[in-house]
Amino acid sequence: MKDNGAQYIKSIFKYNAFTLQKNTAGITHEESIISPSNDLNPINWILGHVLVTRDVFLSYFGQEPLCSAEIKNTYQRGGNAAAHAADHWLDFQELLNLFEQSQLILQRNIEQATPEQLEKLAGFAFHESYHMGQFGILRKLLGKKGALA
Repeated sequence: MKDNGAQYIKSIFKYNAFTLQKNTAGITHEESIISPSNDLNPINWILGHVLVTRDVFLSYFGQEPLCSAEIKNTYQRGGNAAAHAADHWLDFQELLNLFEQSQLILQRNIEQATPEQLEKLAGFAFHESYHMGQFGILRKLLGKKGALA
């Protein structure tokens, strides 16, 4: 059962990475920091938030965090992205690179997860999938064509 659960969760993270890749294709750093309104976070913040959350789960596997304290402070849950100056945002390509690194580490460690870790990862996969949908909406709000059919 553990193997099936691990493979299922691994697949969700694989689809999340695919969705992120498609929905961020062609988006520049400048576009990534545009907030469509004062109460919506930009793509840059959402990706940073996903990374900060992934660090929590990587720590469950004894992995070193990928995000610095500055990144955690900027992209933590409940942060007000609109309050940050444009030069405060991490470069979008750097965030994408960190996501790719976290993806490799996560995929490699899921197979060794305990049932308790798998349950927590299932909840996190849901959380992350929610944000993956936001990327698609924000992409369209930037005036770009939808990336997934």
